[in-house]
Amino acid sequence: MKTVSEHNFIQSRTPGLAVDETVFSDQFLPEPGRGRTAGPSPGVIQWSWACRRLASLPYGSVEEAASAPPVPGDVALVRVEKTVFHKHLTTAENRRMRLYPGAQFIGVFGNRYACDAFEAEVLGPENLSLLTAAGMIGTVKSKHHVAADPTQVTLLGYLRDAEGGRLNLKNRLFLPAAVRRLPRNLIYVVGTGMNSGKTTTA
Repeated sequence: MKTVSEHNFIQSRTPGLAVDETVFSDQFLPEPGRGRTAGPSPGVIQWSWACRRLASLPYGSVEEAASAPPVPGDVALVRVEKTVFHKHLTTAENRRMRLYPGAQFIGVFGNRYACDAFEAEVLGPENLSLLTAAGMIGTVKSKHHVAADPTQVTLLGYLRDAEGGRLNLKNRLFLPAAVRRLPRNLIYVVGTGMNSGKTTTA
């Protein structure tokens, strides 16, 4: 993995948003078969857990936030504005990193319905929040009455792949599986929301 300057990782600027010229370091990215003992260094752009499998891909630049609306699965660079409900981010190394205003990380746009927390959708580049500690981001439509307000983030730009296209987690990783014979004794336990009894039933 190369640094920001070597990769021209941050090439564009969104009016009114200052993107920190931080070294995009592989020092804190996961490596197969290798553990980590050192904690994250201040000023390093962190990969969230949700995007951990994309860390080995080559990258081009950051697409301007105002270029086009996001769609579910779009991978983006965001900045923390205010920490409320989520005060920690789970990084690509499965570490809990304390979040402070100004911290930057790589997250992914997605829809979420968590009846004990937030109902949220991918509606646009404005009014964004951190929906999960794993790094999902979107716009909150409603929340449980006992849940605190969501942690607020600002979109700095979408990640582009080496070919210049917008990097999308769904398109990269959620590919049709090969057809294979299923076992006859397969049982599905399905619930429409969190705390609906799936684990207890299983």
